[in-house]
Amino acid sequence: MTSTPTSSAPASASARVVRVESLLHGGFIAGVFLLWLGGLGGSLQPSRLVLLAMLALIALVSRIVVLVPAVYPVYVAYAAILALGVLTLPLSTDVRAGLALISTVLLGMTSILFIRTRISWQGARQVRDAWSAALLCTLPFALYEIASGNHFVYALEQRDVGGDIGVLPFASVFFGNYNNYSTFVCLSYPMLLGTLLETQSKPRRALLLVGAALSLAVTLINTSRIATLFVLLAAIVIVAAAYRGSVLGLLALVGITGAAVWASGFNLQYAQLRLAVDLVRDQSASERIDLIVAGARALQDSYGLGLGPGGFVPYISEKYPGLIPNPHNLLLELAVNFSLYASVAFAAILVLLFLRLMRRRDIPVGLRLPVLITLPFVPLIGSLNSLAVGYTYWWYWMATAVLVSVSRPVEPAIRAG
Repeated sequence: MTSTPTSSAPASASARVVRVESLLHGGFIAGVFLLWLGGLGGSLQPSRLVLLAMLALIALVSRIVVLVPAVYPVYVAYAAILALGVLTLPLSTDVRAGLALISTVLLGMTSILFIRTRISWQGARQVRDAWSAALLCTLPFALYEIASGNHFVYALEQRDVGGDIGVLPFASVFFGNYNNYSTFVCLSYPMLLGTLLETQSKPRRALLLVGAALSLAVTLINTSRIATLFVLLAAIVIVAAAYRGSVLGLLALVGITGAAVWASGFNLQYAQLRLAVDLVRDQSASERIDLIVAGARALQDSYGLGLGPGGFVPYISEKYPGLIPNPHNLLLELAVNFSLYASVAFAAILVLLFLRLMRRRDIPVGLRLPVLITLPFVPLIGSLNSLAVGYTYWWYWMATAVLVSVSRPVEPAIRAG
């Protein structure tokens, strides 16, 4: 009789841990899902507000939650990147912009703290499916933009190429421009296909297949070369795996995609010009190469320390006034703002996750393959938009990749810390 209160104390503590971990996991799912709202809210985007709320929760209950040892290398790499940003801040010619960038990156990185004890395959599936749902939510708005020519958030009024081609349809939804939206599609599209692969319900599978086809169609209409090639590759690999050699799924995907592209008034002439790799005539590609060269020179002159957070824009504006003053490259952006060593640390995380997932053949293919196929292309996808590291969806995606890489068949036993 006297042992009952003593034995109930650990059980009560474990129950509190379970509740806290459930809240954190729910916050992770909510944050990922709210990414579909893009830049709505400005600095107070819903997905960022979720991070702030969860940070407050973690601060309140830090004594009863536990970290995952397998994530320690990522914690260290993130801390190193932030430390290098602070140390190189005096090099920046725009300290205010540098502080804002460090703060934004720090907030995005905190998404890694969502990975606690809820690391079962089922928990990872819930996060993956949140990516799928987020992408599906953007499609009605994307199709409306393409059909009507009206846009929700965009700096330019129209996409007028001129000449015989004229005005082209595009979709940016709430992401500010179509390159930014295309980046989000690249990160979420394999997740959608992973959900499709594991779905047993025929109505749900049909919905996901239509969503996959329409996502592919929107990407083609936006005519981003990197996004188009990556999404096509992901579709072929994952859908082929889902249907285990059957051509029915691929035919349906191609048919729906083709119908949507045709209905949009897709300009084949412009698509051929965009998809033809001609670095001499292609102003966009040549300018990005010039930006890489300019960034490499800045790194060489600074012995790898870069220009300090926020220092790239004034540097390019002064030294190379003919170029767009944005890195247009994820790894270059990290290098010039946080130092070359920060870029190396980030690349090391990608390599670590890729190697870990290559070894973890026990993880279900619908979880493993979407992340595995994306990881090698992260640097390429990161060159779609003019800026990358300040966008929250990148850090949520990295946290998702880490979660999948450390996931287990069932939840581990929870002990109060």
